[in-house]
Order: sequence, then structure tokens, then C-alpha cells
Amino acid sequence: MCNGWMGGNPILMDCTFSENSAGAGGGMTVWGSPVLIRCTFNANSADGGGALNTRYGNPTIINCVFTSNRANRGGALHIYENSPTVTNCVFVGNSATGNGGAVNNEAWQTTSALATFVNCTFVDNESDSQFGGVGNLGYCHSILSNCILWHNRDTDGFGPSSQIPGDGGSVKLTLTHCCIQGWTVGGRGRDPNGNINANPLFAHEPDDGGDGWGDNTATPDVNEAANDDFGDLRLQPGSLCIDAGNNSAVPPDSADLDSDGDTNEPIPWDLSGKPRFIDDPATFDGGSGRPPIVDMGAYEFVPPPLLAMRLVARPQPTDCTATTVPEHWPTYHERETFYLELWAQVSHPPAGSSGLSCVFADVAFDSDIVSAKSVESCGSFATFSSGTIKDDLIDELGGCTLTAGLAIAPQGALIARVRMIAYAQGQTDISLSGADTACSVIGYGRILSEQIALESCQVTVGSIPETCIYDLDGDGFLGPGDLSLFVCCWLRAATDSGCDGKIPCVDSDFDWDGTIGPGDLAWFATGWLNQCGDPAIKLPLCRRGSTAGGIPSVWSSRDRR
Repeated sequence: MCNGWMGGNPILMDCTFSENSAGAGGGMTVWGSPVLIRCTFNANSADGGGALNTRYGNPTIINCVFTSNRANRGGALHIYENSPTVTNCVFVGNSATGNGGAVNNEAWQTTSALATFVNCTFVDNESDSQFGGVGNLGYCHSILSNCILWHNRDTDGFGPSSQIPGDGGSVKLTLTHCCIQGWTVGGRGRDPNGNINANPLFAHEPDDGGDGWGDNTATPDVNEAANDDFGDLRLQPGSLCIDAGNNSAVPPDSADLDSDGDTNEPIPWDLSGKPRFIDDPATFDGGSGRPPIVDMGAYEFVPPPLLAMRLVARPQPTDCTATTVPEHWPTYHERETFYLELWAQVSHPPAGSSGLSCVFADVAFDSDIVSAKSVESCGSFATFSSGTIKDDLIDELGGCTLTAGLAIAPQGALIARVRMIAYAQGQTDISLSGADTACSVIGYGRILSEQIALESCQVTVGSIPETCIYDLDGDGFLGPGDLSLFVCCWLRAATDSGCDGKIPCVDSDFDWDGTIGPGDLAWFATGWLNQCGDPAIKLPLCRRGSTAGGIPSVWSSRDRR
């Protein structure tokens, strides 16, 4: 693909260029200032720039992946007399017979050409000549910030000059806060510009399978590319690349990747779409800027969840002062009341504090099976407490505490609970998701969604035990609440709606004679002060065993509560 001569500025998003070939730019040749976002270039070939050849302009390349491309110069990218800005990109397994296994940057006619690479990862690229990673020739000037250059090879091996040539002669090179294999650093493990030479600790190293990257055209009957593994270039815990970049080097979000209208903010995402700025509490901030400090490389390290939230269903509410998460009870009966509880805990609290500040979440459920009736905040989380009940959602359930350093770790804190009613038989997932209101932990402040683990729950509603017909208020216990509802219908017809207009009198017509009277009271008394499923409770004769003759039509009009 060629975007035009001297000045075409297209925007390409989510495109894939694979197995193409050309004289210049096997996948694409660009003139002017195009924008490439989330594009993939794989197994393309050319004389200059196996994947991409840029000329005379200021192209912008964001969140792109270059793998197994080949060329004589610039295995993946050949930059000629122009000033691209390349951010959050990965270059793996690209190769050149000449200079620049991954990138070759040349400028022979102008001294103003400036190639900028920010948060890019160059791994396992190779040159049969010079510069296995990034090559610079002529009058070019390259700036690399927050980048990783590792295990790139040329004829000199895997040393620092094989990763990228140093500053010298007409070539200008600026390296800040990069991880470069073999780079010379000071006694603190960093040079004055924040560069390091420690193993980046990738989650999974790339592997060409032992037969080189890509398919060898000299063996048409064998596909050597089939065993290529481009690895997982996210950082592992303990990597010195974490929180070691330079915040000010991240370019502005001129393409408005997050569609928030703010094009002056730094690019907000990494290559995987995760937030670009995430603090790892377990890592020293070795970079530059106000925390959170950006990582080196294309992927931002996401630390283990700092805050865990869990939903637990209980037949009876847990005491608000409890700190141990109780057992989840997954099974209930129709018309039975149960309590849905929101618990939270901090996995690795900061030194000197072990508590939460604010916890909020949304709770979704199937309103055909269960229904929310009331919300109650718990313990010290009554400040700014909320929880709006909607048809199938509890919106913004949670609250804040004013108790600094509330001791909850490693156990938990009960944030809020919801009284629920089981309506109809079936199984439903009650799901937990992030709310618009942010969560926060003392010592850390606002917690990103990526640092929160959410555990939903599942509830099964079965048929109501026959002896629960006396449980009019649905709390599982036959007591004063049921008696008050029964009295509302005393000596009234079963077709009446009841004193509150919600509990139909038909629910109190236990003997099915059409009127709520002494016979119903006698049967009701057999269950007094017992759990509704107690086998000692007596049932009217018409309800024992099968319902021969059918259930009266008035009974089938029972309403939900």
C-alpha cells in the first residue's frame, strides 16, 4: 500500500498487513504524515522496510506490532529523511541482510530528521550486518525513551552496539530511561539518564523454534514459520523496568484514543489497551515524574489485585462487626428472604496502614428469579453510603469510612448488605462489576479497576417446601411478622388484596375454603415459632401429598412479593 506522493495523511486503524512484498515498504510505503493505530505487520518483505517505509513527513505510529518482516535495510521499518513518532509498539523476529534488524533510520539530505520512539520493545531482531535492533546512519537523530532493546543480534553478537549504535559523528542519539542489553551503567544500576541493563523479565521469551524467524523461501516444502513463538512481552513482578520510565516522554494523545475529547493528555493506554500509568506498590519508583510512573516497554505492568470484592449470599445477615468472610449459601426456596453481602479486603496493605477508604460496586441480577428489597450500609462504611435499587441492578452499592487505617487485612470488612427475595425457581448469577464511583485504599488513594478483583456469586431457587405456606413475610421463620399479615385478612374473602394491598389474602387461606377464618388459624398455629421447613409442622388435609382435584383458581392468582 502506498498512501500518496508528498502529503497524503490517512488514518489507518486495526489493519493487518501480512505476507506482502515490494521494493520499498513490503506492507506499506507512506509519504507525509499518516496515522497508524493498532496495526499488525507480519511476514512482509522489501528492499527497504520489510513492513513499512516512511519518507519525507511526520508519521504517527501507535500500538502497532511488527513481527517476522524481512528486508535488506530495516527489517520492519525503514525511515528515510523524515520524523516519525512511534509509541507503544513491539518489534519481534524481524531481520535484515543489511543495517537495522528492526529499524533502519537514514537521513543524508537534511539534519532536521528526528525519529522518536517511546515505550517500544525491540526483542530478537537480527541483522547480517550492523545494528540488530535500531540502526542510525547519515545525519539522522533518534530519541528513544522508555524503550526496551534486548537480545537483538548482529555480526558482533548481542552487545549494546548490536541493540543500538551509540552517539557519534554525524549521528545523534538520545537515550533516556531505556533498558538496553549490555549498556554501561553506574553503581546504582542506572546511568545519569535513567538507562538500565537489567534483564527485563518478560513473561515469556520469544522463540523461533531453532530454525530462524519466518518461512525460508529456499525450502518451499517446509513452513519454518509454523513454530515461531513471538512470546509474551509483558513484564513479570520484580522487573526493574516497572515504574522506571519518564512520564514526560509519553506523547500527547493527539489521536484521542480513549475518545474523551482530551488530546493534550499523555497517551492513556499501553499496547494491550490497559492504562499506561499504573503504580506497582511493590516496586521502587526509579523513573521520572509524579507517581504513578510509566514503565519501560510497550506493556504496562499490572500488579496483583490490591483490592478484592466478593458477593456472599446468606440466609441470615452477618453481624456488621465481623471481619471474616462467611460461607456462601447458594440455595434458597421460592418466597424465601436472603441477604446479599458485599465484602472487601486489601491483599497487600501499605506500611503503617491496613485499611480501606471507599468501596463501591454495581450488582446485577435476574429480576425474574430474585429481587432486591432494601439496602443497608455496614459498620463504619456509612459515610456517603449508597445503593439505588433498580429493576435488575443495585447501582453504586457501597460507602466510605472515616476510620483511618481500619484493620481489615488479611480478613475482610462487610461494606453493605441487601435484603433479597427469591421469586421463582431457577439459577441466576448475581454479578459484581465496577461502579462509576472510585474505590480507594488508605496509603494508595484511588484504585484502578485493573487492581480490583471481583468475585460474583450464583444462587439457585428451588420450589417452596409445603410447610412454608405459613411463612407470609418470606423470612423463613413463622413468627409475629407472619401473624400480622394473617390478621390483616381475618374473616375476609380469599379474593381480597390484604391490608397493605400487596399480600393477597389468598396466601392466608390455608384450608382453601375461600375465607380466612378459624380453620386457617388452627393450621397456622401448628407452625408457630418454627422454621418454615420443619417437618413437625402440620398441613391441611387438602394439601397433603398430591393435589387431587386441582388447586382452586383463586390460589393461582398469588402475587409476587
